[in-house]
Amino acid sequence: MVEFESYPTHYDVVSMNATLFQKIAYALCLMCGLGFLATFQSALRQESDLLVILGTILRLELSRADALAINGDTQRLLVRNNAGLQHHLEAQGWTWVDQMGALTIYRQNSQFMHANCSMYSRFYMICDLENSA
Repeated sequence: MVEFESYPTHYDVVSMNATLFQKIAYALCLMCGLGFLATFQSALRQESDLLVILGTILRLELSRADALAINGDTQRLLVRNNAGLQHHLEAQGWTWVDQMGALTIYRQNSQFMHANCSMYSRFYMICDLENSA
């Protein structure tokens, strides 16, 4: 008896491509998740308002602003770097006076503002602002 070679039908090819597409989609999701964890691994444990900060990071990236208030609190800012903080505060009329480590001092007339900044991740800082007379 002669055996004929069987070629895959159109439906077999479509089924194989769908399975391949699913595997690629799962791999991409896994890589994105691992990339997110690698980027924010240290930041995921240090603040209690994690989701609010992540939302602020997303808004900061989409708006390309220098600084954004976290949860509407103008005394707590998310910034990319010290230059972004300085540009944001100078736009509000504050003048840079001095920097001592993580503490930066700004002046507006006879008022002083202390900006105490700490690294949230490799790319972002959280700055707590405090006015003093």
